[in-house]
Amino acid sequence: MTQLIGVGVQDYCLLVADRQITFPHRPPQQQTKLLSFCNRAAIAYTGPSMLDGMPTHDWVAVVLAHTNCQSMPAALTTIQTVAPFAVDKLPFAERRLAFMAVGWGRFPQADLAPYIATVSNMFGSDGKNLNDPLPTFAIDIEHLTAPFPSILRVAGVPLLSTRVDAFGANVERLANRQLVGAGMLRLMVEEILATAAVDSRVSKSALAVCLPRPGSPKPAEPQITVLLNTLPKGELPTFAFFEPGFVSLRQLGPTFVCGPSAFTDFVATTDPARDSQSVSIRPLKAPPEVVATIHASGL
Repeated sequence: MTQLIGVGVQDYCLLVADRQITFPHRPPQQQTKLLSFCNRAAIAYTGPSMLDGMPTHDWVAVVLAHTNCQSMPAALTTIQTVAPFAVDKLPFAERRLAFMAVGWGRFPQADLAPYIATVSNMFGSDGKNLNDPLPTFAIDIEHLTAPFPSILRVAGVPLLSTRVDAFGANVERLANRQLVGAGMLRLMVEEILATAAVDSRVSKSALAVCLPRPGSPKPAEPQITVLLNTLPKGELPTFAFFEPGFVSLRQLGPTFVCGPSAFTDFVATTDPARDSQSVSIRPLKAPPEVVATIHASGL
């Protein structure tokens, strides 16, 4: 199970997820659990690491690409519709699944505002974790409204009870002082590391994303212009890995999806001796198992 932390403030929305996946009789592994939607939103998950025979983050990407989702409302609804048919193929004990998305949207009386959304079968009406999964997935969206300085949501492994109040207070303090971006991202990663120190379900390796307030509307077309392995800077989305012993010469990126296009295994390698950089990326296509699940959902 993953720990997901989402934060929205006036000029940024941020999402951090640890990268550990666990198996019943095998050592844990590290895997990307985050994807970019048209550089306008980010989605991460906690729950089973494989759906329809492929990594869950790639599964989300091919489902959204195969159905040609052009907006986040459409993407959230598509996940809500298709996910029950995928988890029904798993043993009952492994069906608890939650997706968390952060991004920017227009809301009544709020105009453009950051939001945090969950699509899940593991939360009750009170927002608390359920022991058993529900048969359907529900969408829950919260957006920033005045006079509040921030919104905050945690999914998967909870924050340590001894740190909850202090973390919430620090998020508000940074938001009120407009010390967000790098400072907020570090604060969120520190919580992941604090949990990992006492809970083996969470790793000390995390992937973080920061989406600044967008300028003019962007068309729904493949865009993978981002800053990798860096803290928030300027108007571009930034993705950063936090991992002990991480070598910056090999920079890992998230899975990308926009409209009918999806890409994964993004790796940028820098050769300082030649002052050059190479990038590898793999296109994703929906395998027959995923197509069958989409058709079973009625989409």
